[in-house]
Amino acid sequence: MHSQCIFLIILVFQCSLFIPNNAVKRSSEVQPRLLIISLDGFRHDYLNEHELPTINQFRNQGVQATHGMRPTYTTMTFPNHISIATGMYQEDHGVVHNTFFDRLLNKSIGMGSRDDGQWSDPNVEPLWITATKQNVKSAVLFWPACHNEFHGKRPLIYSWSYTDSIPFREKIDNAIGYFRELPVQLVMLYHL
Repeated sequence: MHSQCIFLIILVFQCSLFIPNNAVKRSSEVQPRLLIISLDGFRHDYLNEHELPTINQFRNQGVQATHGMRPTYTTMTFPNHISIATGMYQEDHGVVHNTFFDRLLNKSIGMGSRDDGQWSDPNVEPLWITATKQNVKSAVLFWPACHNEFHGKRPLIYSWSYTDSIPFREKIDNAIGYFRELPVQLVMLYHL
């Protein structure tokens, strides 16, 4: 993915993700929902060059980043997805490569690390933790570091066991299903 962009599609079902608790009158009302899908290595110009029925459905019914996004340098999956989730540059969140050595833990950490609690810098807060602090429930699927605990919190649902055996459409259907079946307002999905 060194020279390819990460394309980020944002589907906004309603307004904004963060609404003060007093602005929501009844829990039975429809809550605002946000679905963020990251397609790793997906260049922005692929949208016009290929038939993409699932993505085109999102484009027609939601919102998109029309020119893709500019990756941070280095253009690797782990650092860029942490930047997307935190809004921080790599030099601020500390993830500079897909695999890196953490001096505090005295070991190497990478995207494939499954140990809970690894790379949990107290100065870094991903979107799903900010949402949790605002009583917004989230599901984070296959996103780097989604299984880590930050400030003693995790998203309501998280899965880092990435697999290519699940078709993209099924991942999308599952992600949207969380909105229908569970009280989540934020779903973030990474797809390679």
